[in-house]
Amino acid sequence: MPRADSGLRRAATRNSCYNACETATKLACSGARPWIAPNQRIFPLPRRAIVCWIIALLAAMLATGGSLFFSEALRWIPCELCWYQRILMYPLIVILFVGIWRDDRQVYWYALPLSLSGIAVSLYHYLMVMLIIPPAPCAGAVPCAFDYINIPGALSFVKIPFLALVAFVIISVMMANLALTETPPAHGRAARIAAVAIVLGTTALFVGLGMMI
Repeated sequence: MPRADSGLRRAATRNSCYNACETATKLACSGARPWIAPNQRIFPLPRRAIVCWIIALLAAMLATGGSLFFSEALRWIPCELCWYQRILMYPLIVILFVGIWRDDRQVYWYALPLSLSGIAVSLYHYLMVMLIIPPAPCAGAVPCAFDYINIPGALSFVKIPFLALVAFVIISVMMANLALTETPPAHGRAARIAAVAIVLGTTALFVGLGMMI
């Protein structure tokens, strides 16, 4: 009898271990996390989707407002490559704002081609300004290798194409993150209010700075 009992216990242990391993394998394959409740996640997926959208819109507004401030308030004439970057950046404001307003959950299909192209142009321009690659001939009054920002010391790497590159990278990362978010929910009134506040706030900021010049 003791041998029979020990055999039954060993069999029950093997069965429980097998069931536990099978359950863990299914959960791992499905991507579920049973030890984290949906309402206890550090960064829930719905909130992450909204934040990605808002950060991308804010980056586009700051880049657009900054470029217009440079050219209209400071009278810095943009070069040919600067115009290419503007052409890729300005439509992103409309795309992202309308995407938030209409709750277009696939807005990254429209935004990523522009932002990724902007990364390529900005990086090429930045390498040219930093004299890492030879300057290319540019049409216009300002050479493409010339930059108006000359900060001495540790921040000497900060140039106008570098600022554009940072903005395009932020937008691309946010849109890629949004694309990987599982079934982002409807954003509702709060996201629309935040989008309007970003557009009005950044516009008022740069208009105010321009009036102070």
